[in-house]
Amino acid sequence: MAFGEGLTLPYLMVYLHFGRGLPLWLAGLVVSVAGATSLACSAPAGAIIDRIRPVHGHAIGLVVYAVSVVALAFSGSAPLAAASLVLGGVSGAIIWPARSVLIYSVAEPERRTKSFAAQFAVLNAGIGLGGLVGGQIVHLHQVGTYQVAFLTDAVMLCVAAVVFEVGFRRLPRLVEEVSDDEKAGGGGMFQPLRDGVFMRYMAVYLPIAFFGYGQLDGGWAAYVTQYAGATARVVGFAFAANTGVIVLSQMFVVRYVERFRRSRALALVSVVWSVCWLITLVAAAPALRGLVADGLMVLSLGLFGLAETVFQPVTSMLSNDLAVPEQRGRYNAFTSAAWGASGMVGPPIAGVLVGLGSALAWPIPVAAACAASGLGALRLGSILPKRAEFTEVAEP
Repeated sequence: MAFGEGLTLPYLMVYLHFGRGLPLWLAGLVVSVAGATSLACSAPAGAIIDRIRPVHGHAIGLVVYAVSVVALAFSGSAPLAAASLVLGGVSGAIIWPARSVLIYSVAEPERRTKSFAAQFAVLNAGIGLGGLVGGQIVHLHQVGTYQVAFLTDAVMLCVAAVVFEVGFRRLPRLVEEVSDDEKAGGGGMFQPLRDGVFMRYMAVYLPIAFFGYGQLDGGWAAYVTQYAGATARVVGFAFAANTGVIVLSQMFVVRYVERFRRSRALALVSVVWSVCWLITLVAAAPALRGLVADGLMVLSLGLFGLAETVFQPVTSMLSNDLAVPEQRGRYNAFTSAAWGASGMVGPPIAGVLVGLGSALAWPIPVAAACAASGLGALRLGSILPKRAEFTEVAEP
């Protein structure tokens, strides 16, 4: 699955712009459809996950995603691409919360943070390898090369669905067993919206996602190809560096993450990601064209990846530690919805800013917004319960 994602993830906006001829603003709008759909489907998806084994939801989501990828490969217009990404949004609303609940449920309490970190490292190992291969396959103006990448991704997704469904068929719930009555759960699909602490957390999570990951998956590649002279190969190497840093450093970094207050860890992530966008701005300087600019682009995503090794285990644990046990599907679905919202808002923002014709128009605003979100993270620490703020006292 991760290998296939690496083949396509860095090139979605690039594919729509260079491969299908859509203007950048329209490409960003089309990409945002997946995020909008994921956002709309998050509440029912969470309720479904709370009623069935999360592994079943995960497998179903992977198959739906494979169908989306195949459709996208043959979408020659903006409406067809948008329709394909609707399916991608539905799958995303199911896959990510189901995976989070699955990991949290089967891991012993003292190993949960490391478990989230380990799965993120493995995921990125596959994405990094896929990105490296994708950079050799994809040529900016040749649609057929993108189609090869998308179809390979679809095959990998189907294989992953089978592996998850078969591999977890007999795996018991190791940590907590929720009764059928609890699975029905009170409060309905939107119960997390009435949880004040959780919503304050979401108010911090959202801008970090918007101006961090929301720019990585769309804006960064569009910007460097437009202003820094990056080729598809350079983009592939940069994403490979991103995932390489994660794979090599994740389990080392998580030892220190467990000693941090989680609100302060989120603030640190915001500042580092802001620096990454400023490094990208420097790479676009006309005087640095060539090897130096390419090196700075690779550096920016490598540093971004180092901060990801903090962000992912911290936010995964916060989403689950703040959740009502029998409603973890719902809580994780709302966190996933914020991720989807970043996919909805981030690419259009990037498309508009990159399309303004100024090398300053994208990196300066997103760097400033990313840094500012760190202030909200620091204030979050005063309201988080100890079980969520401090790893060593986290409870199931």
